[in-house]
Amino acid sequence: MNLWLKSEFDDRVASSTRQPRICVSIGLKGSLPLIKRAAQAAIHYGADMVEIRLDYLDRVNVPRLRRYLAGLENRLILTCRKRSEGGRFDGSEKERVNILTEIAEWDGPLLDVELSTIRRNSTLFKSKPGSMIISWHDFNRTPVRRILLGKVEEAIRFGGIAKIVTTARSVKDNTTILSLYKAADRGSLIAFCMGEKGMISRILSPMVGSPLAYTFFGPRPVAPGQFSLEEFRGLYGIMGFGT
Repeated sequence: MNLWLKSEFDDRVASSTRQPRICVSIGLKGSLPLIKRAAQAAIHYGADMVEIRLDYLDRVNVPRLRRYLAGLENRLILTCRKRSEGGRFDGSEKERVNILTEIAEWDGPLLDVELSTIRRNSTLFKSKPGSMIISWHDFNRTPVRRILLGKVEEAIRFGGIAKIVTTARSVKDNTTILSLYKAADRGSLIAFCMGEKGMISRILSPMVGSPLAYTFFGPRPVAPGQFSLEEFRGLYGIMGFGT
Protein backbone atom coordinates (compact mmCIF):
# COMPACT_ATOMS: atom_id res chain seq x y z
CA MET A 1 0.00 0.00 0.00
CA ASN A 2 1.04 3.59 -0.61
CA LEU A 3 3.08 4.09 2.59
CA TRP A 4 2.16 7.73 3.18
CA LEU A 5 -1.55 7.01 2.90
CA LYS A 6 -1.27 3.76 4.88
CA SER A 7 0.26 5.74 7.70
CA GLU A 8 -2.70 8.09 7.55
CA PHE A 9 -5.08 5.12 7.63
CA ASP A 10 -3.32 3.58 10.61
CA ASP A 11 -2.92 6.81 12.56
CA ARG A 12 -6.20 8.55 11.80
CA VAL A 13 -8.64 8.40 14.71
CA ALA A 14 -11.97 10.07 15.34
CA SER A 15 -10.90 13.23 17.08
CA SER A 16 -12.16 16.79 17.22
CA THR A 17 -8.57 18.00 16.96
CA ARG A 18 -7.79 16.53 13.53
CA GLN A 19 -9.20 17.32 10.13
CA PRO A 20 -10.07 14.34 7.90
CA ARG A 21 -7.78 13.67 4.95
CA ILE A 22 -8.98 15.47 1.84
CA CYS A 23 -8.60 14.24 -1.74
CA VAL A 24 -9.05 16.64 -4.64
CA SER A 25 -10.39 15.14 -7.87
CA ILE A 26 -8.89 16.66 -11.02
CA GLY A 27 -10.53 16.14 -14.39
CA LEU A 28 -8.87 18.29 -17.06
CA LYS A 29 -8.52 17.94 -20.81
CA GLY A 30 -5.39 20.06 -20.76
CA SER A 31 -1.74 19.16 -21.12
CA LEU A 32 0.32 17.26 -18.54
CA PRO A 33 2.09 20.46 -17.40
CA LEU A 34 -1.34 21.97 -16.68
CA ILE A 35 -2.42 18.88 -14.73
CA LYS A 36 0.82 18.93 -12.75
CA ARG A 37 0.32 22.60 -11.86
CA ALA A 38 -3.27 21.87 -10.81
CA ALA A 39 -2.12 18.98 -8.58
CA GLN A 40 0.61 21.10 -7.00
CA ALA A 41 -1.83 23.96 -6.41
CA ALA A 42 -4.37 21.61 -4.79
CA ILE A 43 -1.72 20.28 -2.41
CA HIS A 44 -0.53 23.82 -1.69
CA TYR A 45 -4.06 24.83 -0.69
CA GLY A 46 -4.58 21.90 1.64
CA ALA A 47 -5.27 18.70 -0.27
CA ASP A 48 -3.67 15.59 1.22
CA MET A 49 -4.18 13.49 -1.92
CA VAL A 50 -4.97 14.26 -5.55
CA GLU A 51 -7.05 11.98 -7.78
CA ILE A 52 -6.20 12.46 -11.44
CA ARG A 53 -8.86 11.33 -13.90
CA LEU A 54 -6.81 10.11 -16.84
CA ASP A 55 -9.96 9.44 -18.87
CA TYR A 56 -10.26 13.21 -19.40
CA LEU A 57 -7.05 13.22 -21.45
CA ASP A 58 -7.09 12.75 -25.22
CA ARG A 59 -4.15 10.38 -24.94
CA VAL A 60 -2.47 8.67 -21.99
CA ASN A 61 1.25 7.95 -22.18
CA VAL A 62 2.18 6.39 -18.85
CA PRO A 63 6.00 6.80 -19.13
CA ARG A 64 5.51 10.50 -19.94
CA LEU A 65 3.00 10.78 -17.10
CA ARG A 66 5.57 9.34 -14.70
CA ARG A 67 8.18 11.89 -15.76
CA TYR A 68 5.84 14.85 -15.32
CA LEU A 69 4.46 13.73 -11.97
CA ALA A 70 7.78 12.66 -10.45
CA GLY A 71 7.94 13.77 -6.83
CA LEU A 72 4.16 13.69 -6.35
CA GLU A 73 3.76 9.91 -6.48
CA ASN A 74 2.81 9.35 -2.84
CA ARG A 75 0.08 11.97 -3.05
CA LEU A 76 -1.62 10.56 -6.16
CA ILE A 77 -4.64 8.41 -6.93
CA LEU A 78 -4.83 7.55 -10.64
CA THR A 79 -7.87 6.23 -12.46
CA CYS A 80 -9.10 5.90 -16.03
CA ARG A 81 -12.88 5.48 -16.15
CA LYS A 82 -14.77 4.03 -19.08
CA ARG A 83 -18.06 5.67 -20.07
CA SER A 84 -20.24 2.90 -18.64
CA GLU A 85 -18.62 3.63 -15.25
CA GLY A 86 -19.20 7.38 -15.46
CA GLY A 87 -15.94 8.17 -17.23
CA ARG A 88 -14.88 9.74 -20.52
CA PHE A 89 -12.40 7.25 -21.97
CA ASP A 90 -13.12 6.78 -25.67
CA GLY A 91 -10.55 4.13 -26.56
CA SER A 92 -11.03 0.38 -26.53
CA GLU A 93 -11.33 -1.58 -23.31
CA LYS A 94 -8.04 -3.31 -24.15
CA GLU A 95 -6.31 0.07 -24.39
CA ARG A 96 -7.78 1.19 -21.08
CA VAL A 97 -6.79 -2.00 -19.26
CA ASN A 98 -3.26 -1.69 -20.68
CA ILE A 99 -3.05 1.84 -19.21
CA LEU A 100 -4.22 0.59 -15.81
CA THR A 101 -1.76 -2.31 -15.94
CA GLU A 102 1.15 0.06 -16.66
CA ILE A 103 0.12 2.23 -13.72
CA ALA A 104 -0.04 -0.87 -11.51
CA GLU A 105 3.69 -1.32 -12.11
CA TRP A 106 4.43 2.24 -10.91
CA ASP A 107 5.47 2.41 -7.26
CA GLY A 108 3.84 5.19 -5.28
CA PRO A 109 0.43 6.17 -6.63
CA LEU A 110 -2.74 4.42 -5.56
CA LEU A 111 -4.63 2.92 -8.48
CA ASP A 112 -8.43 3.14 -8.58
CA VAL A 113 -9.84 0.18 -10.52
CA GLU A 114 -13.52 -0.59 -10.98
CA LEU A 115 -14.80 -3.79 -9.39
CA SER A 116 -16.16 -4.87 -12.77
CA THR A 117 -12.70 -4.41 -14.32
CA ILE A 118 -10.76 -6.32 -11.71
CA ARG A 119 -13.24 -9.20 -11.84
CA ARG A 120 -12.19 -9.81 -15.45
CA ASN A 121 -8.51 -8.90 -15.11
CA SER A 122 -7.45 -9.74 -11.55
CA THR A 123 -4.20 -11.42 -12.60
CA LEU A 124 -3.04 -8.22 -14.34
CA PHE A 125 -2.93 -6.29 -11.07
CA LYS A 126 -1.03 -8.72 -8.86
CA SER A 127 1.95 -6.34 -8.82
CA LYS A 128 -0.16 -3.78 -6.93
CA PRO A 129 -1.42 -5.73 -3.89
CA GLY A 130 -2.86 -3.46 -1.23
CA SER A 131 -2.19 -0.34 -3.31
CA MET A 132 -5.54 -0.18 -5.03
CA ILE A 133 -8.92 1.33 -4.49
CA ILE A 134 -11.57 -1.08 -5.80
CA SER A 135 -14.54 1.08 -6.75
CA TRP A 136 -18.18 0.43 -7.51
CA HIS A 137 -20.70 3.10 -8.53
CA ASP A 138 -24.45 3.25 -8.99
CA PHE A 139 -25.38 6.41 -10.88
CA ASN A 140 -29.14 5.86 -10.59
CA ARG A 141 -29.96 4.94 -7.00
CA THR A 142 -28.81 3.54 -3.65
CA PRO A 143 -29.47 -0.22 -3.51
CA VAL A 144 -30.52 -1.93 -0.29
CA ARG A 145 -27.85 -2.50 2.36
CA ARG A 146 -27.62 -6.25 1.70
CA ILE A 147 -26.57 -5.67 -1.91
CA LEU A 148 -24.08 -2.97 -0.94
CA LEU A 149 -22.50 -5.17 1.73
CA GLY A 150 -21.93 -7.81 -0.95
CA LYS A 151 -20.07 -5.23 -3.06
CA VAL A 152 -17.95 -4.18 -0.07
CA GLU A 153 -16.99 -7.77 0.76
CA GLU A 154 -16.15 -8.60 -2.86
CA ALA A 155 -14.03 -5.48 -3.32
CA ILE A 156 -12.09 -6.03 -0.11
CA ARG A 157 -11.29 -9.60 -1.16
CA PHE A 158 -9.26 -8.19 -4.05
CA GLY A 159 -7.13 -6.24 -1.58
CA GLY A 160 -6.73 -2.57 -0.87
CA ILE A 161 -9.61 -0.23 -0.11
CA ALA A 162 -13.24 -0.65 -1.16
CA LYS A 163 -14.97 2.42 -2.57
CA ILE A 164 -18.78 2.26 -2.81
CA VAL A 165 -20.52 5.29 -4.30
CA THR A 166 -24.25 5.48 -4.98
CA THR A 167 -26.78 8.15 -5.91
CA ALA A 168 -29.05 9.54 -3.21
CA ARG A 169 -32.72 9.81 -4.18
CA SER A 170 -33.76 10.57 -0.61
CA VAL A 171 -32.11 11.69 2.60
CA LYS A 172 -32.59 8.14 3.93
CA ASP A 173 -30.10 6.85 1.33
CA ASN A 174 -27.38 8.59 3.34
CA THR A 175 -28.23 6.40 6.33
CA THR A 176 -28.00 3.29 4.16
CA ILE A 177 -24.56 4.17 2.77
CA LEU A 178 -23.12 5.30 6.10
CA SER A 179 -24.31 2.11 7.81
CA LEU A 180 -21.77 0.16 5.70
CA TYR A 181 -18.93 1.45 7.88
CA LYS A 182 -20.15 -0.75 10.75
CA ALA A 183 -19.25 -3.83 8.69
CA ALA A 184 -15.73 -2.77 7.61
CA ASP A 185 -12.42 -2.21 9.36
CA ARG A 186 -11.64 1.46 9.82
CA GLY A 187 -9.74 2.79 6.82
CA SER A 188 -10.74 -0.09 4.52
CA LEU A 189 -13.87 1.56 3.10
CA ILE A 190 -14.76 4.78 1.32
CA ALA A 191 -18.55 5.07 0.95
CA PHE A 192 -20.81 8.04 0.24
CA CYS A 193 -23.70 9.18 -1.95
CA MET A 194 -23.54 11.41 -5.00
CA GLY A 195 -26.05 14.13 -5.78
CA GLU A 196 -27.47 17.06 -3.88
CA LYS A 197 -29.36 14.80 -1.47
CA GLY A 198 -26.17 12.86 -0.76
CA MET A 199 -23.98 15.78 0.23
CA ILE A 200 -24.45 15.08 3.94
CA SER A 201 -22.83 11.66 3.48
CA ARG A 202 -19.74 13.34 2.03
CA ILE A 203 -19.43 15.39 5.22
CA LEU A 204 -20.14 12.54 7.64
CA SER A 205 -18.27 9.65 6.00
CA PRO A 206 -14.81 10.66 7.34
CA MET A 207 -16.30 10.82 10.84
CA VAL A 208 -17.45 7.20 10.71
CA GLY A 209 -14.39 5.63 9.10
CA SER A 210 -13.62 6.83 5.59
CA PRO A 211 -9.90 7.56 5.13
CA LEU A 212 -10.65 10.22 2.52
CA ALA A 213 -13.17 12.91 1.63
CA TYR A 214 -13.37 13.73 -2.08
CA THR A 215 -13.55 17.37 -3.17
CA PHE A 216 -12.85 19.42 -6.29
CA PHE A 217 -10.45 22.28 -6.95
CA GLY A 218 -11.24 24.57 -9.83
CA PRO A 219 -14.26 25.91 -11.67
CA ARG A 220 -16.57 22.89 -11.45
CA PRO A 221 -17.02 19.56 -9.64
CA VAL A 222 -15.93 16.27 -11.19
CA ALA A 223 -18.89 14.40 -9.67
CA PRO A 224 -22.41 15.55 -8.66
CA GLY A 225 -22.64 16.83 -5.11
CA GLN A 226 -18.92 17.40 -4.56
CA PHE A 227 -17.83 20.19 -2.27
CA SER A 228 -14.92 22.37 -3.30
CA LEU A 229 -11.70 22.04 -1.32
CA GLU A 230 -12.32 25.51 0.14
CA GLU A 231 -15.90 24.65 1.14
CA PHE A 232 -14.92 21.39 2.78
CA ARG A 233 -12.08 22.91 4.74
CA GLY A 234 -14.39 25.71 5.82
CA LEU A 235 -17.08 23.28 6.99
CA TYR A 236 -14.64 21.28 9.06
CA GLY A 237 -13.10 24.42 10.48
CA ILE A 238 -16.52 25.55 11.71
CA MET A 239 -17.10 22.08 13.19
CA GLY A 240 -13.91 22.33 15.22
CA PHE A 241 -11.52 20.11 13.30
CA GLY A 242 -7.88 21.03 12.86
CA THR A 243 -6.92 23.47 10.14
